[in-house]
Amino acid sequence: MKDVSVIGAGRFGLFWGRQLSHHVQVTMWDKNPDLQSDVEHFASWDNLTECLSKEIIFLTVPIRHIEAFLTRYKKDFVSGSVIVDCSSVKLVVENWFERILADDINWMATHPLFGPDSAELSVRGKNLAITSARVDRVQLDEILFLFQQKLGLQILNMDADEHDRLMAYNLSLMHHVGRALHRLGVTELELQMAHIKRICQTIKTVMNDNVSLFEDFNRFNPYSKAVKQDFLTCFQEVDDRVIQAEDHRISNEDRIKSALEVPMFHGTELTLNHKI
Repeated sequence: MKDVSVIGAGRFGLFWGRQLSHHVQVTMWDKNPDLQSDVEHFASWDNLTECLSKEIIFLTVPIRHIEAFLTRYKKDFVSGSVIVDCSSVKLVVENWFERILADDINWMATHPLFGPDSAELSVRGKNLAITSARVDRVQLDEILFLFQQKLGLQILNMDADEHDRLMAYNLSLMHHVGRALHRLGVTELELQMAHIKRICQTIKTVMNDNVSLFEDFNRFNPYSKAVKQDFLTCFQEVDDRVIQAEDHRISNEDRIKSALEVPMFHGTELTLNHKI
C-alpha cells in the first residue's frame, strides 16, 4: 500500500489523516478549502476527483452526509477500490454501502474506538471495530497490516447490531449525560472532589466534539432513544426511592414524637383535708 486518501478534514479526519501519514502517503480533500493549510502540515491536499481515484479511501465525513455523498459520487469511484467508513454507527452505513455502491466497489465498515482526545499521543494499543466488509483477500490483508502492524491497533470483530447497541451506551448516553452536566455548570464548581474532576474530564471530551456528532448519534443509532429512555426511567426510580425513604423517615419521626408526648391532666383539682 503506497498511498491512501482521506475524504473529510473535520476534527477526526485531520487526526486520522495525521496518524496514517506516519506510515503511508495521504491525500486529503474537504469541501471547506480553508482546511488546506491544516492538512498540508502532514499530507497532500488535492481535488476530490484525485482522492476518489485512490485504491483505498477513508471516509471521515459527518454521518448525516454519508448517504448523499455515496449517492452523488458512486459512479466516480474506481472499480476495485475500497471505501473504508470510520463512523460511529454501523447498521445504517452498511445498509447504505450495500444499497448504493456498485458490485465492483468494495467497502469496509470500521469504527476507531478512540479519537484526538483519548489517543492524543499515540493510537498504538487502541481498539478498532470492524463490523463487516466486502473486500478481496489481498486488499483485506493490506488494510489489516496497516491497522495492526503499522498503527498497532487491536482489531475487534463484531456485528453491526451489537456495535450500535454498545455505542448507544458508550457514546450516545455519555454525550447526553456530559452535555447535561455541562449545562448544569458542574465544570464551574469552585470546589471539585476527585470524582467530580474525573467527570469534568468526560464533560470536556464530550464538549470538544461538534454538536452535530451528538445529534447524529441519536438520529442514526437505532438503540440511542431506548437507552436514553432507560436511563431516564432508572434516574426516576432512584429519585423515587429517595423520596420514599424521606417520607418513611418523616412518618417514623411523627410516630415517635406522638408516642413520647405526655398528655395534659384536665381532671378536678385535688384538695388535702388533713392537717400536717
